[in-house]
Formats: sequence, C-alpha cells, structure tokens
Amino acid sequence: MGREVKRVPFDFDWPQYQRWEGYQAPEGKQYEPPKGPGWQMWTTTDEAPMSPVFKTPEQLADWLTDTKASAFAHQKASREEWLAMIRSEKPSLTGVLERRTGNVQSGVAYSAQRSRKLKQDLASRINSNARRQEKDPDRERD
Repeated sequence: MGREVKRVPFDFDWPQYQRWEGYQAPEGKQYEPPKGPGWQMWTTTDEAPMSPVFKTPEQLADWLTDTKASAFAHQKASREEWLAMIRSEKPSLTGVLERRTGNVQSGVAYSAQRSRKLKQDLASRINSNARRQEKDPDRERD
C-alpha cells in the first residue's frame, strides 16, 4: 500500500482513481496495464492511476507537486522526494513510523531520505578508500 510508478503508453487513458480492470479479472488472474514509455503514478491501495501519463519523470514530479498530490494521508511530498521515488521505479511504502520520535512520514519522503543517505554513505566510502590509497599506494584496494 503506497505509491508506485508504472511505465505505460502515452495514450493510456484509464480514469484516475478507478481500479484497473486487469486486477479484477473474473478468472482470478491479474493483468498489468500495458507497458510503454510514459510515466504514471499509481496508488497501490486502490490499484489505480492517480496521475495522467507524462513523457518524463520530471514532468510527473512537477504535476504531483503542483497538485499537492497525497504521498500518504494528508502528507505531501517535495518535488525532490517525488523525483527520487519516481526515478527508483520502486513502489514506496504507505508510511513509516520512526520509533525514536514517534513521527510518521510518507513512504515517498522516506524513500528519498534513504536514497540520499545511501548516496552519501557511498561517496564517503569512495573518498575514504581514495585517501587510504593516496597514503599507501601499494596497499590492496577494498
């Protein structure tokens, strides 16, 4: 339950917030929407599109931000948060409870925060290894 990016045809015209018919197939099977180059945000709770189809991740992030689309309940997300989630092409959790503080944040915001942290950690490791290599060029790399 959360938000998910789907790549669909530019002319995919399923109504927003109406459950995708492929998920209601009578024989019990589920059929995904057709695949294509377009970018569309879906709500996994309703299994329905929550945005129009866009040509780029940036256009989708702008629309989600401009329309103050829900990232979780009443919470909104920044353009940066939406864009990080869209580019990952992975579904977000609905929300995340921080045990230490008791704060609840949207899965979209959490995904962006986690992505930034991982990038910072990776950059830090690369810099640390480079500094060690400079000090001892004969040392074997990690």
